Amino acid sequence: MGFIDIIIFCIYALLLLAILFYLRNRNKAMADFFLGGRKLPWYLAALSMVATTFGADTPLLVAGIVAKDGISGNWLWWNFAFSGMATAIFFGHLWRRSGVTTDAEFADIRYEGKPAEYLRKFRAFYLALPVNLIILGWVNLGMMKFIEMALDWPVWPVIIVLNLVLILQTMAAGLWGVVITDAVQFFLGMLGSILIAVFAVNKTGGLANLVAEVAKLDNGLEILRFSPFSAEGLTLTLGVYLFMQWWASWYPGAEPGGGGYIVQRVLSARSEKDARKSLIAFNFAHYILRPWPWILAGLAALVLFPELEDKEAGFPLIVKEMAGTGLTGLLSVAFFSAYMSTVSTHLNWGASYLMLDIYRPWQKKRWERNQSPGPGNSMNTSSGNKNSPETEQQNKIEMRLSRFATLGLAIGALGVTLIFDTIKDAWQILLMLGAGTGPVYLLRWYWWRINAWSEISALFFAFLSSLILLLFNFESFAYTMIITTIVTSVAWLTVTFVTPEVSLNHLQKFYDRTRPEGPGWSKFSDGQNQFPFRLFLQWFALCVILYSSLFAGWWLFIGRFIPV
Repeated sequence: MGFIDIIIFCIYALLLLAILFYLRNRNKAMADFFLGGRKLPWYLAALSMVATTFGADTPLLVAGIVAKDGISGNWLWWNFAFSGMATAIFFGHLWRRSGVTTDAEFADIRYEGKPAEYLRKFRAFYLALPVNLIILGWVNLGMMKFIEMALDWPVWPVIIVLNLVLILQTMAAGLWGVVITDAVQFFLGMLGSILIAVFAVNKTGGLANLVAEVAKLDNGLEILRFSPFSAEGLTLTLGVYLFMQWWASWYPGAEPGGGGYIVQRVLSARSEKDARKSLIAFNFAHYILRPWPWILAGLAALVLFPELEDKEAGFPLIVKEMAGTGLTGLLSVAFFSAYMSTVSTHLNWGASYLMLDIYRPWQKKRWERNQSPGPGNSMNTSSGNKNSPETEQQNKIEMRLSRFATLGLAIGALGVTLIFDTIKDAWQILLMLGAGTGPVYLLRWYWWRINAWSEISALFFAFLSSLILLLFNFESFAYTMIITTIVTSVAWLTVTFVTPEVSLNHLQKFYDRTRPEGPGWSKFSDGQNQFPFRLFLQWFALCVILYSSLFAGWWLFIGRFIPV
């Protein structure tokens, strides 16, 4: 590293410290720490969402997909645009209207009794620990590969230092600190990705020459193909991607019906309009702006490093080729930014479940048993009641515990990092564990008969069936998804009809609070609710525009240079 590189690092560090100093006194209670006081404008919410999905692991994952399965292999995640746009059009405003603080708390307003209580706690635990730690583990893995392959720095010391900075940022500034640094870090990350792509393409002799060189490789024309249809037609795996995965499988950031940190940002938006605009902007940035620099770099890596065994390492090796005074510092800051934006969100998001869905309900019951007035009433803020009395002492205790929860998640994630060898392996495991649960999350907004046992059984059978298939070394991703989805769907539908209905009084309160559309709620709206064709047309039009834009990007960078 030269003097200019050190200056770049110092400027970056000072910028982060300035943001923390500016926001240090913004968090008075947990609603501020985890939801930003519900005052996020749409553009900050959108930038934060897209920055969270842009980690140091993502360019490596895309480069690995391109090398192994070609450009069309990205339909593994491109298909989620259907689900993302559905969240924007059908569900975003309903989530904001619900007034909950986490998607796990939704169980309390949609269902009732002990099943709702158990579901809320289980989902909070499941998302905060196993799911969240798996994600953080592969994000750490991506950063470690970059540090080792691109910079030749000692891996664990750098990871630990970065996590210390992240812990300080997240513990001190809460969601506002996460969101504002996300916005800065997204632009830095994209700048670095574009510079890497430009360098890599120029190194191969320009776009036309890059495409020509890839076409000469074994199966080269298949690598360059955009369409999910191969020469033999639609393969089973790509058929699962296009027609099943996006609605059937739960995955953080692309949940059917919305969920996770996406819903956290929606709930933090200052209005329903801001919530919807943020989701639409996020989807266009996520699927259209981000992937092409990574895809071009992945193609260049095939030409520049044809003997490379670990295809995910191609991206950081290009960075290593670019090393020079000033550029090393800039690209390192770009990747550190991408890494930090993802990890900071997951630390704050995971801690929100532990505090708002596990600690607060437990503390409320404890106070009620002891007949302690005042502080116990503060728990009602979890449903958005801003007028509930909260003592200053209790706020301090909750804020302190929130910060400890953040610290614990960061430490746990470093341990989980040791489990995985490749980023794609961890990603597909998470997809399979959520297979079959998607229909429940969609229908709970549109069919009153769904109850808490529907969700509980879906989670249980999805986990059980995918775990059994993994234990028996069932290697086909497509068949695993199909089998798990069928088993899970049959199980939760059966459970739905053999378990008690949610009381009509409770369902009426839910309907009055969120006002969902569709014939599934006709009995609660005097038969006035019809299928929302207007929303369906909006969703369809946005999907057509998005995928057309994605194809236009392929034609601009790749398609027009493919030799006939």
